[in-house]
Order: sequence, then structure tokens, then C-alpha cells
Amino acid sequence: MAELDMLPFEVLRAGRTWRGLGEDVEQARSYLRDASSAAPELGPRVAGAVSRFFGAWEGEMSARVRAASANGEMLDAAAGIYVAHDQQSAQDLRSLLPWSDYAAICRKPVTAPITSLTADPLDALGEAP
Repeated sequence: MAELDMLPFEVLRAGRTWRGLGEDVEQARSYLRDASSAAPELGPRVAGAVSRFFGAWEGEMSARVRAASANGEMLDAAAGIYVAHDQQSAQDLRSLLPWSDYAAICRKPVTAPITSLTADPLDALGEAP
């Protein structure tokens, strides 16, 4: 049987990466918006085509920013679920042990579940940007 080892902090790191990519695309979108404001200065023959071009790209970039943000949020939620399930599994296993062995199973404390998407657990590891 295959084993699945999921490291919640790696999942959180991937979520942070997605959010960073979304911020990069948002920055590029703002540059595009600035450039599109100059379209009327190009003259009446090309202004319409340039405006449509910028509008199409701005719409596409907006969709990419939303997708990156959604991916980051989903990965944060998944990390929280993994932590919660790991804690529950450890507690269930300890409840099956004889009382004399109950405390012996934990070599280090189980971390608290990730309850807030605004808190950044990676900061506790010293990995904040």
C-alpha cells in the first residue's frame, strides 16, 4: 500500500508562492492599465484597436490574479485540514494504548491546528519574506 506523506508547511509554502505570483500578475496588470491610458494619444485610426487589445489582456490578467489567489487559499485550507487530521489520528491512536503508555507516544508536542488564513505559520519557522 502506498503512503502519502503531506507536509503542511510545504503546502503553505506553495500557497504563499501562488499568492506571490498573483501579486506579480497584478503588478503587470497595473502597468498595462497605465499603458492603455495612452491609447487615445495614438490617434483615431489605431486608438480603438489598441484599447480592445489592452482590454482583452487586462481581462485575462484579472482572471489569472483571481485564479492564483484561489489556489493560494485552497492550499492554505488543505494544510489546515492535514494538520487537523494528523492531530485527530494521533489522539485516536493514543486513546487505544494502555494508560501506562498513553503519554509515552508523544516525543514532541502536536502543533495547534491552523485556524486562520490570515496568520502565517511559516513566520514561526523564520521563513517569512
